[in-house]
Amino acid sequence: MRSARFAIAVLLGLVFNVSGYAEESGRSYTLTLYDIPQNEGNNTSLFDVVKGGRFFIGTYFSNRQNAFGVNQKKGKLTSYNVGDSFINFAVAVSDTAVVGSTDILDGKRVGMIWPRKPSSRLWKKVLSPAVPLPSSIQGPVVIDIDSYNSTALLGLNNRGQVVGAVQKSDFTFRGFSITQGTVAIFDYPGAQSTLAEGIRKDGTIVGTYMLNNVNHGFILYPNGQFEPFDVPQACETFIFDTNDAGDLAGAYVDCASRQMRGYVRTRNDQLIVVTFPGARTIATEVQGLDEQGNIAGRFDEAIDAVTKQRHGFFGILE
Repeated sequence: MRSARFAIAVLLGLVFNVSGYAEESGRSYTLTLYDIPQNEGNNTSLFDVVKGGRFFIGTYFSNRQNAFGVNQKKGKLTSYNVGDSFINFAVAVSDTAVVGSTDILDGKRVGMIWPRKPSSRLWKKVLSPAVPLPSSIQGPVVIDIDSYNSTALLGLNNRGQVVGAVQKSDFTFRGFSITQGTVAIFDYPGAQSTLAEGIRKDGTIVGTYMLNNVNHGFILYPNGQFEPFDVPQACETFIFDTNDAGDLAGAYVDCASRQMRGYVRTRNDQLIVVTFPGARTIATEVQGLDEQGNIAGRFDEAIDAVTKQRHGFFGILE
């Protein structure tokens, strides 16, 4: 794992604050744009945030897709690229680890766990025997579930439980979780594809399923019961993350405009619509949130009729 330092002044030069839009009275966000330095790359996405925006993770593109984390307090950017892999993802972070995926040389995608000290002992307890581990974990842990084309890790909690998706030979997906050394594969009933995106400390899993070529959100409770979730009057709904308080983060397709908009559904069942301000914003997604309800995501800006630029953002509760 490579680390690189950027001066605080450089990092601050890449962000600006704007007012967020909220439907729920009494709860709103200050949204901050974040782009990787131009000499490093472009098309930045942020996927998760912890500790009130002091640390977030995401991807950007240069001559390949790069995975990174940023410690804003220290002004430090850390690479989560794996070797010479062309596609790298860092998509979720907790106190215990950063998780994501990478494409290995034969084109197969595998899940990756980067333990955060001092949690190596925890990961041995959580993953073994499903994932054999060495006596000492010196680097990232590879997750490659047998009998599937690809494996991607998409979420985790502070207890070391991880969730994600495996790809079948027909290019559809099944959700999975790894808890206490056991891999559980599951499908939303009747769905074409299922993606497990987030998990709470009580084992509640959230994600997205596709039925009749339309995406919907779901909540899977520890008792095995599924609950569907759709943003009211949306044409499609995606759930990307949750926290222990019960907030949900995701995106939906607005039927009238056909644009993607981000949202947070609070623990009190209130809906906050998040659209990054600007006349050229054509899509917004809330990809992650922390335990306090602060958010991270990405938005697309129309440069001209055929060109768009992707930017990351994080949102701090006011």
